[in-house]
Amino acid sequence: MKKDIIFLSGIFLTLTAIYSMIKSMEEVKAWVPQNLEAIMRIQENELGLAKQNPPTIRFESLDQIYGKYENGEIYLNSSYGGFKTPENSFFGILAGIISFGEIANVKSTLAHELGHFYNDKILEREERNRGTVYLFAGQTQYNAEKSLGNAIISEGIAEYFKRIIITQEDEFEDAEFYFKEDIFIRKNGNLIGINSNKFYRLRYDGGYHLVNPIIREYGVEGIIYISTHAPKGEEIYNLPQWLEKMRKNLKLQGQTLLYQ
Repeated sequence: MKKDIIFLSGIFLTLTAIYSMIKSMEEVKAWVPQNLEAIMRIQENELGLAKQNPPTIRFESLDQIYGKYENGEIYLNSSYGGFKTPENSFFGILAGIISFGEIANVKSTLAHELGHFYNDKILEREERNRGTVYLFAGQTQYNAEKSLGNAIISEGIAEYFKRIIITQEDEFEDAEFYFKEDIFIRKNGNLIGINSNKFYRLRYDGGYHLVNPIIREYGVEGIIYISTHAPKGEEIYNLPQWLEKMRKNLKLQGQTLLYQ
């Protein structure tokens, strides 16, 4: 009898967990189209951007990421329990408990991916290319460093757009930029990848810390300049110095001050 009760309790808890995650995702899928344009208008107004039509939003199962921007479209992870709405509904809270906190605020992820969308729109307007962002196995060290630099700037800009919507303190320190070679993973002298733990904080928090003063001072013109002059080669090993170089160059070029 006792075993039967334990067994039935286990089934009940499992079904409750599945149902909560399904309902939480249903809430998320309804929340996104209802709030997408409002988020976009706030971001556009903050940086003086022209009004854009909303990008296509697709919910798909993504591997180990909450969202991505690709070819003008935003993809959000549809795996059950992946997201909750910012209102913290009953099902969202329950899904968060069941997933041990491994659940994201969809508003935060959406605002970040919109940052990639706007960055592309800004650069398309200027008829410039973004360049390669991601590091692939088999690249030379120079290309790897160039890709790392592009990734830091790209994600930093997206984080700037996110933090227009979601308040988040900048707790990154300049000292964390001096990572030297320990971020690269090598085998028999060949570059095969990156240290994901070090790269994650560097790319997102470090990226924001790096681009924030430029965008705050120069707005859209700052975004254009740093996107097309991302750090590469030896610049990767002294990002604060790269930042000062960017500020000096922008000042010398007499860029219009768009944002105080």
